[in-house]
Amino acid sequence: MGAFDKQIFKKSEVVEKILEFMKIGSKTNFLLNTLLLTDTSEWKTKYLQKLIAMFQDLIEDDYEENRLLLSYNPLMSIALSAELLGKIGSSRKRF
Repeated sequence: MGAFDKQIFKKSEVVEKILEFMKIGSKTNFLLNTLLLTDTSEWKTKYLQKLIAMFQDLIEDDYEENRLLLSYNPLMSIALSAELLGKIGSSRKRF
């Protein structure tokens, strides 16, 4: 038994809150680390599409507004994002 119930990260309310914080850009590296530890393959497709759309928006953001580059450790943010997207891609062939 871990420190918390992993099933909580499948609940719609929790997933929506995580996506909301990702959109705001607060605690980016913490959220990316948390997402890497969760089983995103069990998320509903609409939530995965929203998350991937957020990363696509980050690619299009200007340097001065890019939340990944403005984080306290931009290199870590980029690496965590790439790892998360790779994990999603390998678990769900659709993406």
